[in-house]
Amino acid sequence: MVPLQVEKQFLYKYAVDIDTAITRHTFTCMRNAGYTTAFVRIYQPHGNGIVDIHALSNLENAHNAGLGVEVFVVPQPQGTKSGSVQFDEAYNFMKNNDITVNTMWIQITSPINWPNNQQANIAFIQDFMIRAKQYRVNVGLYTNWYDWQQITANWSKCSLQQLLLWYWNVYGQGPSAINASNFEDFRPFAGFTTPAVKQYSQGVSVCGAYVNQNVYSAVASQSTTSSTVNKTIIVGTIVGSLN
Repeated sequence: MVPLQVEKQFLYKYAVDIDTAITRHTFTCMRNAGYTTAFVRIYQPHGNGIVDIHALSNLENAHNAGLGVEVFVVPQPQGTKSGSVQFDEAYNFMKNNDITVNTMWIQITSPINWPNNQQANIAFIQDFMIRAKQYRVNVGLYTNWYDWQQITANWSKCSLQQLLLWYWNVYGQGPSAINASNFEDFRPFAGFTTPAVKQYSQGVSVCGAYVNQNVYSAVASQSTTSSTVNKTIIVGTIVGSLN
């Protein structure tokens, strides 16, 4: 298992992000290893976009293991569903399962999976954000400077809308490609000057599960550890509300 950099834990907290089924036992192991939050894929781009079949069990297992929980949407921007419809499907799935939604992250990466029409891409992202605002849900973007440039032509107005930024900077897959678990390599883009989260590794083994590793500011974060006494799952608590 890839160890955490313990000397930096007073500055940063550690998280995993996942897109496969994870057991409560494994999440408990992750918590004991020093992770405080799990980012769970709630929506995937298969077909025209669909709720992830492992989403509910992963949310419940992470929560019951005492981890804070965040959710991210991997949208389908080339299908027939608008950004607002895909937000609705993810949001309603959680509400119908009595999950309180404070924040939802949308993945804007892999330019090859987006239309070669940057204005249409911006419109899709705006549609997602407008719907979130109607429900008073904070929006976070998972992207980096290159993806954002290719997909939106470095659209900068989004940074004025109090969006959270989760950027990625890794050298490849596996433990040999792990980057530094801090924000020191962040380069401002599109008006974003301060990240909320950084993904610094992909495809590493933690407690026997292959995950991506992330850090977020310990200073800016709220309490992320879940209480197993509280039956209500609340997603989106690593930073304060932006509404």
